[in-house]
Amino acid sequence: GETAMEEVRSVLADGKYLQAAKACEKIELETREDTCQLEWVYAIQMISHMIANQLNDARFCWKRVPETLRQSGELRAICKVLESLWDKDYVGFHAKASAYEWSELLQPLMSVLAGKSEKGTKY
Repeated sequence: GETAMEEVRSVLADGKYLQAAKACEKIELETREDTCQLEWVYAIQMISHMIANQLNDARFCWKRVPETLRQSGELRAICKVLESLWDKDYVGFHAKASAYEWSELLQPLMSVLAGKSEKGTKY
């Protein structure tokens, strides 16, 4: 059987961002007893929701991130990117999205997200 992360990676590779977000949410819910401490589970959910133009869902996801993970540089960077999109500050969004050294897992997602808002997609 594939590991949860491999499964999510292959869904992402197919460009099925909402499906990836749902898969991550499921992992998060299944580990509810001892709060999910997998940073990537929240990161992928947040970015996938942003790509799908579901900024509300991305914000709710951030609210569920455990305190211990909120110290993570990458999750905080995602939160800042989200805040810029929320405020329709696309210049700030691009500055923040390109300033951070994203992990190899998130880099392709951030490129898709940046590409979307570059095309002038109205969020």
